[in-house]
Amino acid sequence: PTKMKYPSMSFSGRIVYSRTVIDAENAAKELSDIISAKRQGAPEISMGLDIEWRPTFRR
Repeated sequence: PTKMKYPSMSFSGRIVYSRTVIDAENAAKELSDIISAKRQGAPEISMGLDIEWRPTFRR
């Protein structure tokens, strides 16, 4: 098997822990605003999420 090589990335932001639904909603809104602002001049936006609970999808 061939190993894939990805470019190095560094993280200079901050880690946000959401312990309640309201915390998660506020963080999602903040992320959305940041991405919208950065998308104007950037060809790519990278973002990572890590959740410690089973996701629930509702419409």
